Amino acid sequence: MDIKKLLVLAILAASVSMTACEKKGPAEKAGEKIDEMAEKAGDAMDDAVDDVADAAEETCEEIKKRTGNKDMDCD
Repeated sequence: MDIKKLLVLAILAASVSMTACEKKGPAEKAGEKIDEMAEKAGDAMDDAVDDVADAAEETCEEIKKRTGNKDMDCD
């Protein structure tokens, strides 16, 4: 076996064994929950912004239609 392959294999084995033994403590679990909640809140905020933008564009298009203003840019 090539020395480079053996070295890579040894490094991989060491890193796997170090991470496999690590248990998550309460602070790490709480941090992960906070991260999940923050991500969900961010997604909800993005959805809300998209909904408002869609409603604004629809309103603009309706105004454009009712006033006959073909030059009005609604994007």
